[in-house]
Amino acid sequence: MAPQPFQMVRDIKAMDDGDWAALRSEAEQLFTPGTAIKEQDLFAGRQEQIAKLAQRIRLSGGHAVIYGERGVGKSSLVNIFRYVADASPSRVQYIRVAVTDGDDYNALFSKIFKRMVLEEDGKKNRLSDLYEGRQITPDDVLLEFENFSGSTIPIIVVDEFDRLKDQRAKNLVSDTIKLISDEAVNATFFIVGVSDAVEDLLHGHESIGRALSQVEMPRMSDGEIIDIVNRRLKRAGIKVTSEAIWDCVFICKGLPHYAHLLGLHAMQSVCDRKAIIIERKDIEEASKRALLDANQSIKAGFERAVYSERPDNIFKHVLIACALAQKDSFGQFTAKSVARILSEITGEKFDVPAFSYHLNEFCEPTRGPILKKIGQTRRFTFRFVEAMMEAYCIMEGMNRKIISNKIVEQNRPKRQPDLFSAIVS
Repeated sequence: MAPQPFQMVRDIKAMDDGDWAALRSEAEQLFTPGTAIKEQDLFAGRQEQIAKLAQRIRLSGGHAVIYGERGVGKSSLVNIFRYVADASPSRVQYIRVAVTDGDDYNALFSKIFKRMVLEEDGKKNRLSDLYEGRQITPDDVLLEFENFSGSTIPIIVVDEFDRLKDQRAKNLVSDTIKLISDEAVNATFFIVGVSDAVEDLLHGHESIGRALSQVEMPRMSDGEIIDIVNRRLKRAGIKVTSEAIWDCVFICKGLPHYAHLLGLHAMQSVCDRKAIIIERKDIEEASKRALLDANQSIKAGFERAVYSERPDNIFKHVLIACALAQKDSFGQFTAKSVARILSEITGEKFDVPAFSYHLNEFCEPTRGPILKKIGQTRRFTFRFVEAMMEAYCIMEGMNRKIISNKIVEQNRPKRQPDLFSAIVS
């Protein structure tokens, strides 16, 4: 059930403690950093990706692989797409499963078959019951999906596909998709996973590329991040200043997870001080709370990367400078771009040789690795292994006063008043 909008009491002096507690609690319904979005009205952006997926269900034998960094909203996309699919003239049967550690091909398709219910003589049975004690094969999958009527489109979403480590299982999934595509069976597979490239997710037939639409999920634009936050604040009757929203954009680095995390804590912060306009101080407070609420593996990864017995070490400064460094569309940055930021945040002049050791250390297993080195000698670029770490480093930098308000001003995205006013109007 969709959360009901909060009816703002315009005279906030008339709001009692119960009203503020209710509004604070609503933040946890509107902002969901820990789970995928389930309500269409709260989903922001991704129109290009939605259009590509919608096209696949209209094509016989059409399938898609949705890939990108962790935290960019892949699971939310496939969750919301079901509502787009349900608007199709055809009757859609939407089945979503997630790969877990240790799964093989049989375990994966057993999960899918558990969600397929057969009705015979008025009795309902799970398809998985028919395969109890048997190994499921690609041909079994083909035959079962051929049993669907022509007016029904089964959409099978396999999430967290990168966790499928069994090479044979990956090959069999490729076999299955190719078989279903070649036979023009009226079923669509959406494979979802963390990856830089499709080849890292699916292995097997080279010709499978003809059956798969590659849907890359890039990081969100500034406008999409603003839209995520503002849609929810408007529903709650909360406003946000332009300065505050651009600070949020600066921290998020295009990752919707952090837009939710900061939005949640900023809304609760403004409720704690019994106001209805989020200001920069609320974003600052939200980033502090978000650090405590962050994924434990991210916290541990940061501490492991910057650890040193020397009190005068600059590992923290270099890593935070990496998070602030100018990046290309692939999230890659150069040592030279780090040098500029490092000089800004320390107030000292740094050339690349002065911290090249630190960059190399970040690429070693002893410190994560937290960065990945790409390219050839003297032309190396770097990127964060885990995209979620980038925003975390920025929040740590702000909390530890390594990143000053002046640095925020100098390095956050260029404010676009027209974009802000168009979204928040």
